[in-house]
Amino acid sequence: MPPSLIFKLLLAQVNANTQLPTIKQQWASHKGASYYFSSKSLTVGVYQSLVDRGWRRSGTIFYKPDVLRHCCPHYTIRLPAAELKPLKDQRRTVNKWNDFVLGEDYKKGAAKIHPVSKEEKARLKNGFDLLQEIHRADLDNVKQPPEPAHRFEVTLEPAEFSKEKFELFHNYQSHVHKEKSSEISQSGFKRFLCTSPLQRTIRQVNGNPQQLGSYHQCYRLDGRLIAMGVLDLLPHCVSGVYLLYHSDYEKWQFGKLSALREAALAIEGGYEYYYMGYYIHSCTKMRYKGDYKPQHVLDPESYEWNPLDGELKRLLDRKAYVSLSRERARKDFVASAQKNDVDAIHDHKNDVLEDFPLPTAAEAGNAVQNGTSLFDLKIPGVMTEEEIESTVDLGSTPIRVRGRLAEAQHLLSWDDGDVRQPHSIKGIIGRPIKGLPDSITVDSDAPASEIFRKIASVSKFSIHRLRVTKGSDGSAVPNASGVTVHETGLRNKSAVDVKDLGAQISWRTVFIVEYLGPLLIHPLMYLARPYIYGTNAPATQLQKLTLFMCVFHFAKREYETIFVHRFSSATMPARNIVKNSGYYWVLSGFNLAYWSYGPNSPAARASNPLLTYLGVALFVIGEMCNFSTHLTLRDLRRPGSTDRGIPQGLGFNLVTCPNYMFEAIAWIGVALVNWSLSTVIFIIVAVGQMGVWAWKKEKRYRKEFGDKYKRKRYAILPGIW
Repeated sequence: MPPSLIFKLLLAQVNANTQLPTIKQQWASHKGASYYFSSKSLTVGVYQSLVDRGWRRSGTIFYKPDVLRHCCPHYTIRLPAAELKPLKDQRRTVNKWNDFVLGEDYKKGAAKIHPVSKEEKARLKNGFDLLQEIHRADLDNVKQPPEPAHRFEVTLEPAEFSKEKFELFHNYQSHVHKEKSSEISQSGFKRFLCTSPLQRTIRQVNGNPQQLGSYHQCYRLDGRLIAMGVLDLLPHCVSGVYLLYHSDYEKWQFGKLSALREAALAIEGGYEYYYMGYYIHSCTKMRYKGDYKPQHVLDPESYEWNPLDGELKRLLDRKAYVSLSRERARKDFVASAQKNDVDAIHDHKNDVLEDFPLPTAAEAGNAVQNGTSLFDLKIPGVMTEEEIESTVDLGSTPIRVRGRLAEAQHLLSWDDGDVRQPHSIKGIIGRPIKGLPDSITVDSDAPASEIFRKIASVSKFSIHRLRVTKGSDGSAVPNASGVTVHETGLRNKSAVDVKDLGAQISWRTVFIVEYLGPLLIHPLMYLARPYIYGTNAPATQLQKLTLFMCVFHFAKREYETIFVHRFSSATMPARNIVKNSGYYWVLSGFNLAYWSYGPNSPAARASNPLLTYLGVALFVIGEMCNFSTHLTLRDLRRPGSTDRGIPQGLGFNLVTCPNYMFEAIAWIGVALVNWSLSTVIFIIVAVGQMGVWAWKKEKRYRKEFGDKYKRKRYAILPGIW
């Protein structure tokens, strides 16, 4: 089977009264392009390498703006933290905050109780010690008595959600970014600033522990969270992701305070560099980053770091795209070129970028849509085809195939693939994925199924072959008309993953076919007893009772499939019908029937009536309770929705899946009637499989409902499993 095709796109949401632009219009007016991927788990070392090639992270999305084709090029910058020389206004901001926290009464009282030496006064007057001043008002560093006016504490905490943090986020987004309350959600906050694929770890640097991963630097005043910096701590840098502060403290300029404290963290923690994200020279609001000196800018072609000084700033004033390595090579060529090579000298003096095709984002986007390889675009900061094939062992890339990890080179179609062929395995692994537009636009109040419809119309895939998951956490987006786009948790510019699932068949059809087998096999084999076993002896009462039980059970399952069940997914891979039907047709069909209706079957002989009555009672109780739990599960879902509530009621206080428990009880009843070893084997296999499903469902409930869900110790059999 050919590999599934996976695409990524950004989802744009608009209000109902906004005109929806078409995909073509979006490409035509596109002023920039970014390339990105998502990851559920990534080492900090790998992300450090990505950052040093111009990539950044937002939640689980990693993106790289195309510097060449962007109207406002994004350049990665970094600051050697130990060399930072705070400017006068930066020093003044720190001093004002410290004075506010400590208060005048404290300063007067402390001067008497804890007098400062003449040498210390001279040092404070003539210099600014960043590490000392940034911590001067920290509660742990304040000498007491007297009591300071305020208790100021800064802590480094794992990037995890809390109500306190979300309330700060809500205040910041509404006051600074003017977002409406309806546009601010806990899921958006978690996705944007809490969820991170970076693996947290601790290593030793110069004998001291160094934390690595994603963290929240929380600023609390008198116990109240007033600001929070979102940081990625990497092997060689502190990378600033985002800053929040409460509107009550806007005048204290937490942008400057946090930048200086994060630079101090880079020094104290042995990270060496402080990365402030992207520098956009054409954006006036971004130029403040250049005030933290000495800044260095990443060359988008050579990946060298160049100081953000007069030479580079003058070039940025004149050109949108600047690479100092290219500038130097151009000057060297012009200086050494033959005088009669007028055209070459003219081109280099005017910096003609002939080696970069399709210089605009619109042209590049249309070309990619028409099949151009992303390698041919020569995107600054993205590995070339030659770099990938010479430095990356693509063949050793692990791929999960039906629950097992296999190296790509061991797949049959590996050798026939080409890194430039987007639909080959080698092409999918070794190149950026293409095939969909950069974005689609849907109304936030539209049904979630509208996302599938639009993607299907563009991708030319059947809507039933598509699986759409959120890039933030990998959870599925339902193809449902009863759920709005907003209710799925998707917001403006949310990223989603789109996967072609291959040929599909509905769950309902599969269930009908798999249950139809034993429903027909049992009566047919019962009626064919003379031809199968070569005997005309009449069936015993126990054999007739076994037939009734089996037919009733599978007839009930067919009824539930058609009239009761609400499926979480509409379809499954078409190949599953063979596997699923084989299990039911062979194990509970031919196997059970053959050994139950023969003349040598235990059911052909007399049995203890009490055990038979017990078996019938267990069967009736099991089937009735099983049907009841299926009704409970059905009522947890609204028609047309895949959302569900927490199951409660009969059996749900004992195990995760009482429907499986009651089904096992019903089959134990059958075993007590026919005493066939084949029935026992079927029960063991069935309970084993249902137990696996039940534990998966337990994990899903815990993840989906969190603290609202009462965790179960047993998934299917109380006290056993």
